[in-house]
Amino acid sequence: MKKKLLYICEVQFPSTSAYAIHVTKMCEAFCNIGYQTTLITPYIPKKNDKIYRSFNIKKKFKFISIFKNSKKLNFILKIYFSLKVVSFLKKQSSNYQIISRSILSSMILSVFGYQNTLEVHHNVVGFTRLSFKFFKNLNFLKNINYIFLNKSLKNNFLKKENKYMILDDAVCLEDFKIKKNIKKLKKTCVYIGSFYKGKGFEFIINLAKICEDINFHLFGDKKFLNNNNYQKTKNIKIFHHIPYKKVPLILNNYDVALMPYSTNNYARGGIDISRSISPLKMFDYLAGKKIILASDLRVYRHILKHKYNSIVLDEKNIFLWKKYLLNIFKNLNKYSKLKNNAYKTAKKFTWKKRVQKINKKLFI
Repeated sequence: MKKKLLYICEVQFPSTSAYAIHVTKMCEAFCNIGYQTTLITPYIPKKNDKIYRSFNIKKKFKFISIFKNSKKLNFILKIYFSLKVVSFLKKQSSNYQIISRSILSSMILSVFGYQNTLEVHHNVVGFTRLSFKFFKNLNFLKNINYIFLNKSLKNNFLKKENKYMILDDAVCLEDFKIKKNIKKLKKTCVYIGSFYKGKGFEFIINLAKICEDINFHLFGDKKFLNNNNYQKTKNIKIFHHIPYKKVPLILNNYDVALMPYSTNNYARGGIDISRSISPLKMFDYLAGKKIILASDLRVYRHILKHKYNSIVLDEKNIFLWKKYLLNIFKNLNKYSKLKNNAYKTAKKFTWKKRVQKINKKLFI
């Protein structure tokens, strides 16, 4: 009998978020190692083939939508969603391995006696934080194992009886096997990602001002430009957000990719993620064999190694960034080893390897 996996998330589809990319790629990876996988979400349209295509999902899995329409999830609706997940499981004749990206769902499942694995990407806030502390003190969370994106998260969640793993995000190398040999754009850097404050957008604007002979192509959601007081600059081109399946094709046009994260980094809702990020774009850049220029942050120093697979620089020294960019575009061949080592690094962080580790250590 085929093993079954239930994956729980609070993202609503269609979505362009890294959250959506993560859960869909994880579900596909579990399918690839033999699990009959179901993703349960607050909302997804009935016609969802486009979602598979937009994330380049080749191994399809089942979706379950709790609500008939997309809703703005508040604390009460999240509790209702969690109880519907419990109701679904009670009706099943066979057992599921359960992974949750929903903290409330994981907590409520544990209270009802369901062993599950909670994947945590940031610290909890608000009513969820208070609820978690309350249930933890009552020892109601003993049925939860954990996956942490970074070791800085574990102290707020664990008790001695909980199993846990620390796992970075990942990438699908198959997505980056591009047949077309496109000529790279000369003296042009690329950035693909969010335009939220702290992600690097503001830094790139300032960098472009002192690197007038270098072009900067930025891909992201333009609706957030006003939040950054953006003013047009002649050597910057800003493009709309692109579907994830097009990321490898876009990256193939460039030699240099930028990742100038700030130490003050926030996600939607104002949640501080500066000490727990494991950026999807980092793994995309590595798999795409880019010359990566990144801020020197402790959170990913175990992955990005200066002058091995990337150039890692002080985010406050913008003139050092300029110096490296000018040198790179004068001596591209000199930096080709970074591209090869980037790809070697990406091989260590695939979705398949990630789920195999979870299956081996956390699943009974």
